[in-house]
Amino acid sequence: MRSSTAWWAPPTTSSRPPAQTESPRPSPAPSQLVELGPGHFTDYCKSIGWEWVEYRETPQPGAYCVKNKDKATMYLTQSQRDAGCRWRFNDPHAFHRFKGKSNYCYAYR
Repeated sequence: MRSSTAWWAPPTTSSRPPAQTESPRPSPAPSQLVELGPGHFTDYCKSIGWEWVEYRETPQPGAYCVKNKDKATMYLTQSQRDAGCRWRFNDPHAFHRFKGKSNYCYAYR
């Protein structure tokens, strides 16, 4: 008497590729710090409603946007100085560092 079901199954083949013995791609070279140039943040200060930028020692050392009319000053925070570098050099990775008392912009490449 014959059964309608097979008592054996055909061998299956794996759909996975064989394990690779090669090492993964080498990691990219470490990024180099590149100086983009001087900050020249006066135009940046103008773009946010102030007149120019200058370095001041008080109330804390750093870059300040200034208004001549009412002698107002606004301290530029690190994030604002970074934004000024991105704005000036149209580079989303630019950031600010002081070079002495001057504003300079950098990026990693």
